[in-house]
Amino acid sequence: MSCGDDRLFPLGSLVAVKRGKHAGSVCVVVGIEKKDGKILIADGIKISAKRPKRKSSRHVEATDLISTEVASRLAEGKALDDGWLCKILSRRED
Repeated sequence: MSCGDDRLFPLGSLVAVKRGKHAGSVCVVVGIEKKDGKILIADGIKISAKRPKRKSSRHVEATDLISTEVASRLAEGKALDDGWLCKILSRRED
């Protein structure tokens, strides 16, 4: 993958997982690996923010929603708490 994935999946963006055992769930992008372009996702329940899941960008679908709270917390270098992340995702608009 190229660095173009950074624009497609910015930190804090909500994505729908299309493939794998977490298919159908909504997660938030908490990181992007520079070496291979895989994104790191978490939802605070099945996928902990402390151990995010590596996913190929082909296996997730971008949504129009971005959590500014998550993005700003990541930009400040603060750790994400699973309970807080779960609450952020439960408040999202469908």
